[in-house]
Amino acid sequence: MPINAEYRGPAELPEVIPVFPLPGALLLPRGQMPLNIFEPRYLAMVDDALRDGHRLIGMIQPDDSHSPDAERPVLFHVGCVGRITQLAESGDGRYILELTGVARFRVVEEPRVLTPYRQCRVDFFPFVDDFTARKGEEDVDRAALLSALTAFLKANNLKADWDGIEKAPNEALVNALAMMSPYGVAEKQAMLEAPDLKTRAEILVAVTEMDLAKKRTSGDPPLQCIHVSLQARPFSSPRLPAPTPRRAGSSRSAGRASPRRWRWSRTDSSPPSSPRSSAAPSAIRNTVSRSAGHRPRSTPRCCNARPAAPAIATAVASR
Repeated sequence: MPINAEYRGPAELPEVIPVFPLPGALLLPRGQMPLNIFEPRYLAMVDDALRDGHRLIGMIQPDDSHSPDAERPVLFHVGCVGRITQLAESGDGRYILELTGVARFRVVEEPRVLTPYRQCRVDFFPFVDDFTARKGEEDVDRAALLSALTAFLKANNLKADWDGIEKAPNEALVNALAMMSPYGVAEKQAMLEAPDLKTRAEILVAVTEMDLAKKRTSGDPPLQCIHVSLQARPFSSPRLPAPTPRRAGSSRSAGRASPRRWRWSRTDSSPPSSPRSSAAPSAIRNTVSRSAGHRPRSTPRCCNARPAAPAIATAVASR
């Protein structure tokens, strides 16, 4: 998705940014992540990002395995900053927005602040290549990626819009599949911290193959496909259910659905033999939404996060 601001390097981004700790939510450069925000501190974060003019929010995963304080978890050292490129008000106090990924960052320190949300001093220079679109995509083993995707779809009785997949360039394809993959925090952090696009694709293929091998031996049930759709849809404010009141200060979800049960919408499970084109249709956008009353296990109740990326398919999370 095109954005009004042009970020040509780390020097054009602020040193201190607001951060949104959200487990399982993976944002990558030039990827799109829709968010449904309703917790007061994160509503204030959005207001401040718009008021300050930078419109930037850093997405980062909490490291729960090394967090003695569940109310203020330790953060992983690497996240991705996104720019607010779409915003709508729900009419009941929520913001429905979309972030477009700009560049990854490394956390330098977390200063003490007076804001209700957390902020971090960050360094973008370790990821300077993120500012160059499609850098290194010629090194991606596209055949291996599509082979792993085909095996995943067949194992879970899913269908795919192979026309959209074939038209997607390697960067969009790799990042889209990584963002909407049904894997855990550790796997998504590994894909985020991959030094280049080629390595990210290799990690995604390896994780997928391990997951398939595990399912063959454990007999886990496949994912369920309930809807076939690949279409261009304008940004709109969905009528999502109002959040259940929760205890102040908590960022953990009380009711969680298994992240393994993602239902992906597709139209065919076999790839075509025709060569891919060089670019994906800019109007087509993948979204990951949520059935009423259910949230992925890793999503806290401060918002509904629906990772998204262009020109692949539509996915629905449900039991």
